[in-house]
Amino acid sequence: MTGKHTGASLAPRMVRSFLGMRNPAVYTLEDVADDAAALLDHLKIDTAHIVGASMGGMIAQVFAARHKVRTKTLAIIFSSNNQPLLPPPGPKQLLAIYPAPEERIRAEALEGYDRSYYPAGVGRHFAAILGTGSLLGYNRQISVPTVVIHGKADKLMRPFGGRAIARAIRGARLVLFDGMGHDLPRELWDDIVGELKTNFAETG
Repeated sequence: MTGKHTGASLAPRMVRSFLGMRNPAVYTLEDVADDAAALLDHLKIDTAHIVGASMGGMIAQVFAARHKVRTKTLAIIFSSNNQPLLPPPGPKQLLAIYPAPEERIRAEALEGYDRSYYPAGVGRHFAAILGTGSLLGYNRQISVPTVVIHGKADKLMRPFGGRAIARAIRGARLVLFDGMGHDLPRELWDDIVGELKTNFAETG
């Protein structure tokens, strides 16, 4: 998102998104999902278990609908389908009962910085979400085994988002974890991986 996107110009776009409407965008979640399919082509992978968290969970929903034959199972972690009138996020309330030690936070921040420091990417990601609108239409096209994982203490992407996805995808299984915010606390890694493995096994 460039400098021209001030708070005043962003407000109408956020209102439209809150109502489940699309906004003009150069790059949307559909584009990202199609890029993922192209990467599978490059790697010569015909089908895959699709797992996405947060914005990645939105991309995963789009992928599973647009690329059905390539999707074995679907797992969506602390995400949303951006359907109309879902409660908005509370970005200042991220702490849950699984706070990470300061040294771990610092190490993960340094790792992320070394991997890629590109602040403009955050704005572009946000623009892609606002540009895509409600994913309900995609949800209704998904038929593969699906698990939706969400933290009850998530204030950034509230549990309403996970519940909305689980209701919209036929046969989806909703798993809620106490004390989990908008992160993957190490204390829950075994439980989360266990839920993913259970879902993978649904393909037989």
